[in-house]
Amino acid sequence: MRERFSWEEWADLCTAPFAAGMYLATASGGRVQYTQEMTALVRAVRRSLAAGGPLASAIGAEFGGRFGNQLGTGEAALLPHERSEMLALLRRAGAALARAGGAEAPAYRRWVYGLAAHVASTSSDGGVFGLGGRAVTAAEQAALAEVAEALG
Repeated sequence: MRERFSWEEWADLCTAPFAAGMYLATASGGRVQYTQEMTALVRAVRRSLAAGGPLASAIGAEFGGRFGNQLGTGEAALLPHERSEMLALLRRAGAALARAGGAEAPAYRRWVYGLAAHVASTSSDGGVFGLGGRAVTAAEQAALAEVAEALG
């Protein structure tokens, strides 16, 4: 499966789950919320590799179970202030899927989007001590729409 993609495309596909999650984690909230959401993302990636279809499973196998031990390739490759680069990476991954993704592309897209949606619903904004806030803010809803568009 890896052979259908260039090295750069494969790197984008490996990083896209983390870029999508970071894009949502930086859409609203502060440092504590960001940390909670990124921790939830790493756990969700580990648990959901099989649900992402053959493409996600191939990515997970390449990392040999190391996904998430150091936030995978995501946090090392992208910093939270680089939101435009996160979205650009997702667009490149979407283009690679459109070009060579095959039948596995829809499952991969659903997986990455699902991870982003999971991050958005991990913590709430606007409440007191996490009570009474909105689970998904308007900024996060807009970010989810941007992620969906970027992935195709």
